[in-house]
Amino acid sequence: VSSQKREAPVMVGLDFGTSFTKAYCNIAGDNAPVEFRVGERNSYYLPSEVYFDKKRKFLSMKEWPGFERVRYFKYNMINDELRSSYEGVQNISFDVLCSVFFLANAIKEIKSVASRRAPGKNLKYHFNMGCPIANEDSRFKGVYDQALNVAYVLSDKFLPETMSLEKIASLYNANASESSA
Repeated sequence: VSSQKREAPVMVGLDFGTSFTKAYCNIAGDNAPVEFRVGERNSYYLPSEVYFDKKRKFLSMKEWPGFERVRYFKYNMINDELRSSYEGVQNISFDVLCSVFFLANAIKEIKSVASRRAPGKNLKYHFNMGCPIANEDSRFKGVYDQALNVAYVLSDKFLPETMSLEKIASLYNANASESSA
């Protein structure tokens, strides 16, 4: 008797939207949209937002006392005029750090949903993410690709509910090379 799990490909279409993020999975031929946990309910639409504690410089996926909601970071990554007024760390913009943290949490949830849909299978993920055409602009070449790749690597690591900008930046820098391998 073999204890090896059967391998199953998971094709994920990820729409990282400015206001809402959506995902669709094909697991070994079984197609279905992803339902995210949003507050106390499930929804096919995950608000593209994080929460920020300015004093401690922490991000969270949940609202906590002293944290303020941050939105529109997805598009701000490639638009200097719209960049957040918050400072990034370790030469990584605040908007990129928000995007990586958000995407890592979304991917972690997508993987959790997929593993419940295909129990006992060794899932092999393939992500396809839509992004603005400006991603091809030489000034921003690949910024979304890099954010997705690093977020994917981070989704497999310990990902607490809140995380400091410093920690996210350190993980980003440490995993940027791993994600491009």
